[in-house]
Amino acid sequence: MRPKVSVCCAWHERPEAVRITLDALLSQNFEDYEVIVVNDGSTSPEVAMELDRYRSERVTVVHQTNTGAPGALNHAISLARGPYIAVHDAGDASRPDRLQEQSRALDAEPSLVGVGCFTEDLMVQDNGGTTREKLNDDKPERLNHRDFLAPRNFLSGGEVMFRKEIHQKVGGYRSAFRYAQDRDLWLRMSMLGDFGIVQTMLYERRIYAQGVKASLRKSIMQKQLSHFARECAQMRMQKGYDLVDIFSDQAPMYRARTKTAADNLARYALWYLYHDDHESANILADLAIRERVTLRSVGINAIAKTTTVSNGRHEAIKSLLRRKISKFDMQKPETLIRR
Repeated sequence: MRPKVSVCCAWHERPEAVRITLDALLSQNFEDYEVIVVNDGSTSPEVAMELDRYRSERVTVVHQTNTGAPGALNHAISLARGPYIAVHDAGDASRPDRLQEQSRALDAEPSLVGVGCFTEDLMVQDNGGTTREKLNDDKPERLNHRDFLAPRNFLSGGEVMFRKEIHQKVGGYRSAFRYAQDRDLWLRMSMLGDFGIVQTMLYERRIYAQGVKASLRKSIMQKQLSHFARECAQMRMQKGYDLVDIFSDQAPMYRARTKTAADNLARYALWYLYHDDHESANILADLAIRERVTLRSVGINAIAKTTTVSNGRHEAIKSLLRRKISKFDMQKPETLIRR
């Protein structure tokens, strides 16, 4: 007998987090489900060892060479037997009522293509402890396609449960959107129906030092690809296809250059300037100008070129930057240059 819900997870590295995720999934107040974890080419042998400890009638573990999260998730979903797919990010934790509440929501409203929930962001410390970063409880009860075209992405990658048939109908996750594959998928799925939001905190997003949510380099790529996903959605509405249908994984090379993307790159350049990483700041400032010439990109480019200034002027610039980047964490970001 096939289960109602298939939990699908792409795993890469983080052997110490396996227990957190799988223990939470095996503690659900719900019985009609299976768990499928695809080990996406983790280099640490401990990942395979930890995952294999959980093999059972309920938990399927698959090891494969690295393809990236989109490919690994598609692989997991292809093995799923349930009509409902609950995506789960590696290292995160689902609250005990998650599968029960989300499957009920889909049962109650067949027109919904998927459901999200309230989430909590937890920063993982070096000692394994966590501190609360943010409670994401300001989401509406329903999201339509227009909501996903707006700048904010209300749904994170691991909190959603959706109908497998809709995932198959729109073509699944696309590798051209690595780091933003969820935004692209929600945009295409929402053309076929609305998403609901269970108004309860059911999912903990854990922010790890090497994850997309904590790495500024990955965050920059995620933001740029998220803009591109919205561009593709608008093109699909007008023409019935988008650039990925034509150019596959090379499609981001042909994206439109936008003021929003230029200003975002300039803001990240400010962040590096504040921490005196002028090399990384100059890279981002140059990219901002190449993206589009705006007042912000030109201004930040000019400041970034000022690498040697007097102490007084240096402190004045620092004070200005501190006000401009107040929304960011004050932790020093990793350098963009890999040596």
